[in-house]
Amino acid sequence: MIGTINGTLEDIDENVITINCGGVGYELFVSQTTLSNLGEIGSNVKVWTYLNLDMRDGEVSLFGFSSKAEKKMFLNLTSVSGIGPKTAVSILGTISVYDLASAIASGNANIIAKVKGLGKKSAERIILELREKMENSSEFHKSSQQTLDANDSEQEYAINVLLSLGLNRFDATKRVREVTNAGDKAEDIIQKVLRQM
Repeated sequence: MIGTINGTLEDIDENVITINCGGVGYELFVSQTTLSNLGEIGSNVKVWTYLNLDMRDGEVSLFGFSSKAEKKMFLNLTSVSGIGPKTAVSILGTISVYDLASAIASGNANIIAKVKGLGKKSAERIILELREKMENSSEFHKSSQQTLDANDSEQEYAINVLLSLGLNRFDATKRVREVTNAGDKAEDIIQKVLRQM
């Protein structure tokens, strides 16, 4: 499995880029968000990758992401029935990872439905299936050091957003506790955590 590619950005053709790594040019499908974070042709770049094998068509595609958080959200999206890799890339190119995670955590299908060609039913299915996945995979270790005060709504909201990004409850709680300063809003906390991922 190819986890990351680090090399020279050689070409950009709409949402396909070519990265030269050790004399080999890798073509990757990327979102508009990743494109805007990569820089100019000729610059050295690092992307997180996902290799997709389509058994029906025999097609092999490589997808690239400018952050680990974007890759995790991509994997979450493609686990939803009816959402393929190219649709997931389209969603991530339209909505930031933070806004998408917030929409899933709060159940706001209207934000997700704004993606061209998606529709409200697909947006609702994304929320339903990712919330279920989040709830089923969340293991919370109730030690006194890792348990948040139930009254701290900003931290709890931040944790819920991170859960929808694929973190389990233990890791999300730990990361939130490590970065939170007095007076931080949920958005500040989430951005700090995402910068560390």
